[in-house]
Amino acid sequence: MALLLVGSTAAHARVKDHFEQAVMKCISNPSEMNCKTAAESADQYAYRLRNSDKKCLTVIAVVGATAITAPFMGKPELLIDEWNRYQEGCG
Repeated sequence: MALLLVGSTAAHARVKDHFEQAVMKCISNPSEMNCKTAAESADQYAYRLRNSDKKCLTVIAVVGATAITAPFMGKPELLIDEWNRYQEGCG
């Protein structure tokens, strides 16, 4: 059982790292591909948290939605604001 939990924890860490790296890439270089990847990784991370951390699940979902929209609406600061909210409460 312990091995299963360790594997699960490692998988969770990989999903979280992928999400954080993808969002940072979208912030630093807001191309359609980078920001789509950030939104998709937010979906994957939120799915992983679906039964545990409801507060962070919501924050991550908002980061993903903001990543796919804000940079292309001329408001990249919205993504930075949501990213900071994630970092303060969940990161």
